[in-house]
Amino acid sequence: MAGNVAQGIYAERAADISAQSMRDQIALVRAESEADIARYAEQAKDFRAKQSLMYLKSGVQLSGSPLDVLDETVRISSENISAMRAKAEAKASNLRAGASNLEAKGRAAFVAGIAGATNTLTSQYGKMASNRAPEPQQGTDYSPGLVTRQNVTNLGFGTGAGRLDLGY
Repeated sequence: MAGNVAQGIYAERAADISAQSMRDQIALVRAESEADIARYAEQAKDFRAKQSLMYLKSGVQLSGSPLDVLDETVRISSENISAMRAKAEAKASNLRAGASNLEAKGRAAFVAGIAGATNTLTSQYGKMASNRAPEPQQGTDYSPGLVTRQNVTNLGFGTGAGRLDLGY
C-alpha cells in the first residue's frame, strides 16, 4: 500500500524534474536563437554596406536599380530573421507542450499510486471482513462480541432449578 503511494510520488517527482529541464531548454533555445539572429542581422548589415560601397566605388548612383537591390537585401534579411524567430518559437512551443505532457503523466502516476493503495486497502478490509465471526441467525439475539445475562441464559447455562447467576 505504502509502496503504491511512494511509487506514485516518485514518478510525479521525476516527471516534474524532466518538465523543469524542458522549460530550461526553452530559455536556452530562445537565448541561442536571439544570439544567432543578432549575428545574422550584423552580417546582413555588413553585406548591405559592402554592396553600397561597391556601387559607389564603381561610380553608380544609389538610386533606381542599385537602390532596389539594396532594399531587396534588407527585405530578405528581415524575412530570414522573422523565420529564425518563428522556428525558435515553434521549438519552444514543442518543449512547452512536452513539459505539460510530462507533468500530466506525473500527476496520473501519483493518482494511480493513490488508487492502487486504496484498492489494496479495500481488498485487505474485504478479507478481514470475510474472516469475521458469522452474523447471528434471523430470530436470535445472540451476538458473539457481547456477553450479557440474557445471552448466557439463552445458551442454556444453568444450575439445576435455577440459572447461573453471573452477578449482573
